[in-house]
Amino acid sequence: MLTPVQKKIRRELEELHVNGMIQQQAHLSESVQAVPKKTSRFIKMILFVLVCTIVSIVIYIQYTRYNHNEFILYLSKVQLIHLESETMLKNLPASNPETITAAADLLTETENVAAPLGFREHKQDLIHEMEQLLVVIRYLTDGSPDSVQLNKYLIDLRIKQGLQRESLLQAFQSTSIKYLQGDDGTITYWIKDQVYQYK
Repeated sequence: MLTPVQKKIRRELEELHVNGMIQQQAHLSESVQAVPKKTSRFIKMILFVLVCTIVSIVIYIQYTRYNHNEFILYLSKVQLIHLESETMLKNLPASNPETITAAADLLTETENVAAPLGFREHKQDLIHEMEQLLVVIRYLTDGSPDSVQLNKYLIDLRIKQGLQRESLLQAFQSTSIKYLQGDDGTITYWIKDQVYQYK
């Protein structure tokens, strides 16, 4: 049998042993919980970065697809306007009030064409060209034109056509659209592996 002092020591030892086990379990549970917290933070960070990357890629694809379609639409409308103006130039001696109306409508149509970001300067040069075409046609229909003044107007028109063509090439360069200019003035350009021509 144990003496009261021995019983007291034994109880204290048992209490210390139990307290030690509780502290050891608490320490183990903290370390077990700490690992998942660190791991879960890392996983959350990776998921966040992955989601941001995917969203960025989707936005980029939509943006470039939209711009490509916008470029194609703009260039096709501009080419139709250019072809109509060339037809008017070929029929200059036969200008009449209807031709003035058609040229004014062509100018309005040019002003209403939505230009993509890299083509705004080109649109302005095209508007100046159409304004000069309207000046030439009005001058021819106003009676007996002076050939010197007519030549001045025609030279101004050719200069504005040249500026419009140069700004078109600059727009191709600034928007990274690949193009090739032929000897006859035809421009072949590529948008998303599709080939188009601008005459």
